[in-house]
Amino acid sequence: MASIVPCACAPASMASPELFSTGEIVLTPGVKALVRRRYIDVGTCLHRHRRGDWGHVDGAERYINEKYGLRGREKLFSRYPIASGVWLEVWTLCDRSMTVLLLPYE
Repeated sequence: MASIVPCACAPASMASPELFSTGEIVLTPGVKALVRRRYIDVGTCLHRHRRGDWGHVDGAERYINEKYGLRGREKLFSRYPIASGVWLEVWTLCDRSMTVLLLPYE
């Protein structure tokens, strides 16, 4: 990991409305270490997540987010590449009390 990747690709449009609240934001130890080293920008990731840009999720997870997650019946899940083979996951609980940013192995 040699340079900062602002959570992959272009962020969602700044004009896009936020679709849900994220509650308390929790970073796992691995994510905190990457933030300290300036490898990731969690603000960009949260911006995309709140606006329904789920990143690199499969069709089934996208369907669950949009059909159930946005209605508060399931967690919301996003995945953004941060380096070759390394992903940042963002999970918002269905009650919107907390959003966790984690690496898949944490």
